[in-house]
Amino acid sequence: MNSLNVDKRCRRQRGKKKEDWSPNDPPVDQLMMMLERYDHNRDGRLSNEEIKQAFRSLGSHLPEWRAHRAGLHHTDANNDGLISKEELDNMVKYVTERGYKIKL
Repeated sequence: MNSLNVDKRCRRQRGKKKEDWSPNDPPVDQLMMMLERYDHNRDGRLSNEEIKQAFRSLGSHLPEWRAHRAGLHHTDANNDGLISKEELDNMVKYVTERGYKIKL
């Protein structure tokens, strides 16, 4: 184990700093468009179910848990249970920091 008590064998990718990003990382606008596609009822906000579907498409092993963490704890600034267009930037930041990639 390293000095941060994190097992180096852990498969989870750490978040990337801006200088660590590669050209293969999805641009922010692609992530925004991908997340906006999951607004199935076209109300301009993502519900918990829509967020789960988005994380499932990103390959999350636990999309329900990710939707809860991303929605309630990291993204939903006004605590209304929905992710608005204004809050979508925080969702994109959450997704990229956790190393998710768009599957083509």
